[in-house]
Amino acid sequence: HTELCSVLSATGQHAEAIKECEEGVRFENGSPEAHAALFSASKAGGRPLAEILRELDLAVGRFRDNEALLALATDFYFESGNFPYTAELLQRLTSLKPNAAIYHGFLAEVLLALERDTESLSEARKALHLEPDSPYANYAMGLIFFELGQHEEAEQAFGNVRSDLPRFKFAPYYKAVSQKERGRPEEAIATLRDLVSRFPDVFDFQE
Repeated sequence: HTELCSVLSATGQHAEAIKECEEGVRFENGSPEAHAALFSASKAGGRPLAEILRELDLAVGRFRDNEALLALATDFYFESGNFPYTAELLQRLTSLKPNAAIYHGFLAEVLLALERDTESLSEARKALHLEPDSPYANYAMGLIFFELGQHEEAEQAFGNVRSDLPRFKFAPYYKAVSQKERGRPEEAIATLRDLVSRFPDVFDFQE
């Protein structure tokens, strides 16, 4: 059921995919993989938020130490703006995977949004120590420096965010603002033009 669910979801047959996923949860002893497939199909199929949250909370509560489920839940709650619960899930992930820079960097970003600045800096430093080129680590450090008004360090950190993942799309924007703050408007304009070329559906740049 779970495999067929994933195939149906990938081909846009969301209603059928959700049915197969629900069968997978029932008949495959509610495995983490079945719950993850149901969540992905439900999200892609546009199910009501309350239903998705109920399914997700059930899965995360049942499989508290499953990395894949926790990672899915973390992304979902972050996108939903529930930063306190996102931080809680990320702290669980950093305990499970203490050497994974991605989770420390992501946690640093969320803690900064919660105005827990000291903890945020600590997590960002851990992420950088583990993986100096991690986009999660550098993005978090960039945000910290930007908030502190340290635009030279912010520009450098955002420049080290080498990833095309949509969640990092604001890195070049913050980099451009830091360049402008440092008295280099021409470079800021060039950075923004490049940003618009990469994400034309998100950003509209006018000089």
